[in-house]
Amino acid sequence: MFGLELVYLTGRAVATAYNDRNVAEWPPHPARLFSALVATWADGGDPPDDAERAALVWLENQGPPWISAPSASLRGVLPTFVPVNDTTVLGDMSRYHDKVAEAEQALLSGEKGATKVLAKAKEALTQSEARATAVSPTPSGKDYKTARQIFPDGRPKQARTFPSVGLDQEATQTTPEPVIFGWPDADPGVHKPAMERLVSRLVRVGHSSSLVRCRMTFEDRKPDWVPSAERHAGAKILRVVSPGQLDRLVADFERHQGFNSRVMPCSFQSYTKPEDVNDPSKYPATYFGPNDTDWIVLAHRTTPHVSTTRTVDLASAIRTELLRCGALPAPEILSGHGPDGQPSTRPHVAIVPLPWVGSQYATGDILGIALILPRECSEEDRVAVQTSVGQWLSVVESDDSYSAKVSLRPGPELSLELVLEEPHRFTLRPKTWVRAATTWLSATPIALDRNPGDLFSADPGQQSQAYRNAEQIIAQSCVNIGLPIPHRVDVLPSVSMIGTVKARHYPPFPVAPHRPRRVKVHAAIEFEEPVMGPLLIGAGRYLGLGLMRPV
Repeated sequence: MFGLELVYLTGRAVATAYNDRNVAEWPPHPARLFSALVATWADGGDPPDDAERAALVWLENQGPPWISAPSASLRGVLPTFVPVNDTTVLGDMSRYHDKVAEAEQALLSGEKGATKVLAKAKEALTQSEARATAVSPTPSGKDYKTARQIFPDGRPKQARTFPSVGLDQEATQTTPEPVIFGWPDADPGVHKPAMERLVSRLVRVGHSSSLVRCRMTFEDRKPDWVPSAERHAGAKILRVVSPGQLDRLVADFERHQGFNSRVMPCSFQSYTKPEDVNDPSKYPATYFGPNDTDWIVLAHRTTPHVSTTRTVDLASAIRTELLRCGALPAPEILSGHGPDGQPSTRPHVAIVPLPWVGSQYATGDILGIALILPRECSEEDRVAVQTSVGQWLSVVESDDSYSAKVSLRPGPELSLELVLEEPHRFTLRPKTWVRAATTWLSATPIALDRNPGDLFSADPGQQSQAYRNAEQIIAQSCVNIGLPIPHRVDVLPSVSMIGTVKARHYPPFPVAPHRPRRVKVHAAIEFEEPVMGPLLIGAGRYLGLGLMRPV
């Protein structure tokens, strides 16, 4: 185990969050620590130490660390009006220097016409310097005002904020608890001496008033934040480094020279507390299976694309295939009906088409199918489902995969492939639909268990009452699948997120003419505490309607 230990000497950390100028960053991001180390290395000599550079390259290849950080309290943020730092009687010539630097870089790169561009840039810089240093025989009032800006009391003032956190500590402590960045499998080896020299010179992380003492540590600690592959409830998104970070920082400095505006290059990583694992014992969960072992996923990898409006058609066609391939009489876990032909009183397998929704370029196409077993499924029922799926699948000898055919009527024949490894599409990953969250949005519309009234009534009173009824029906549907009653339900007049399709564009449900048609709506559901998925609610939950996505 290798770690870097930071002690904030003043008991205060001053660093602005990258996405909000009025919020302090806590815990400190790994990318901020790395940038502070790079700055320390660059200031260590001319030229900077090669061994220390090699140590930084080694560090940037170790991946995101876990973080142990004491609790901290956000201090009030007040604007402070301070003199600007870059005003001089010589004027601002940084833009001319930038143009010369860009032209020199273009010349080194061998760009066409770079020699002429460089000559013009140098001429413009010379003329600017001549104008700035020229002395007027009769100074004007403007000249006097400009000259006074050399002194702090004569400079224009600009509002700035300095968000900070105070580190919580006992009254008996002289210094707060340290912040530790740990890499459990890392060993600095030959880089240890150079790293030790480097961290011993580190004096600040963040603002210049955020003074620290840094040292290496090899003692294992209990982390407060660990990298997470999924964005669990309560997760933080922190900036981390990746291979090539040192080169990116050096190249950026050549451009901005510490004066012009810049954005720190970085990668983003989800962090969560170690105890925030998504399991039914910690969060309320539905009676559908939240574990990967309770899901059988098949990917649709061929054309034509299938719109999410065909959700029920596709799920029904797959259920027909599974019943055809399964044992006789059809097991209750597949058919949803008891031996007497009546609807089953216990949960059975849900056949859920998985639509591509919720991302910037989502189209709403169905990317695959999930067969979701109930959480308390017996071994006998599990074997029955697996046997039926096994009979339906056929082996593709060319790549040792398993595929199945299903026909949409009306529509084409589709080819589905059994997913055996972690899919690269988030839509096909169970954790995308299962992870704990307080807010959930409908990916497919919810078929209400009863009629709420006319949601499109011209009478505002009747329409408002219909919406309230629909929200109460959805809240009760959550209770029906084992969840607490929601804190809030909003029935949405349109779609819930990118890729979803308006409820009115879905065909009537159910299809059978002798059964009453269900009202379908999109909705947002909010719980007081995080709940586990998958959330499949409403009358069509076993055929893919009412599929909710965690936010």
